[in-house]
Amino acid sequence: MQTADQNSISVFKTRKGRRFNVVIGNIKMRMGVCRFADFKTYLSSIHRNIDFKSDNIELTLVKNNLVIELGMDDFLRLYHEVNSIISNQEYLKN
Repeated sequence: MQTADQNSISVFKTRKGRRFNVVIGNIKMRMGVCRFADFKTYLSSIHRNIDFKSDNIELTLVKNNLVIELGMDDFLRLYHEVNSIISNQEYLKN
C-alpha cells in the first residue's frame, strides 16, 4: 500500500477534451472518456459509504491492483475535482 503525499492531487483534461489526466502523488493516470466516467462512478460509490470517523480512505486502482491510502481531505478533494469536470462536460453527464 502506498500513502499519497498531501496536496499532490490534480485532475485535468487535455486540450482536445477527450482525455483526462489524474495525478495522485507520484501515480499518473491517463484516461479516455469512458474510463474517466467509470472512475467517477467508483469514487461516488466510495463516497456514499464513507465512515467520516476514519482518517484515511483506501483506493484500489486498476494499474497492477495498486492500493493507495488517501487522507479524508485529499479523497474529498479528488472526488470534488472529478465531479466538477464531469458536471462541465455535457457528453459525460448521466
